[in-house]
Amino acid sequence: SYYELDDQPLLWGDKLIHFSYAIIAAQQFREAKAVLSRDPLLTFFNYVNMFVWIPGGILTLYVAGFTGPSPSYHYYMGKVGGYCLSTGTAMAYCNRDFEEDCEPDSPRKEKVASKGISAHGVQIAFAFLFAVAYINSAGGLRWVADMLEYDWDYAAHLYTAYGAL
Repeated sequence: SYYELDDQPLLWGDKLIHFSYAIIAAQQFREAKAVLSRDPLLTFFNYVNMFVWIPGGILTLYVAGFTGPSPSYHYYMGKVGGYCLSTGTAMAYCNRDFEEDCEPDSPRKEKVASKGISAHGVQIAFAFLFAVAYINSAGGLRWVADMLEYDWDYAAHLYTAYGAL
């Protein structure tokens, strides 16, 4: 729980893993910029990843490590930190999926051969919108966060839908 002090070390580790995905996405973009730049949405979100989500993720690790489950921690996570961590993770998956679809033996290579918005760009845009809905629906209230996490298993539904895409 984001509200229990005993859970903070594991949550910090979880944040570190999510942050590492943003680093991986930046590395993917650096190495395959020509390919990943075919989709303007992927290009836009990759730059957002490098200049917003990664610096925000560094600050998030600091805030989470030193302020724990305080009101300022929850405020920061709802305004900045949650977006930096969750969408950086999705970015790495979208980049890799696009790269795979560009492979010569991919059945989807024709769909990503030309420049333009692809399903992958739409996917990262919807991942960000989902993060907005998820974080704002909790609204910093413990009972709502617990309902979303434990009763509705909200995040598991995201990952199931994300995997199906």
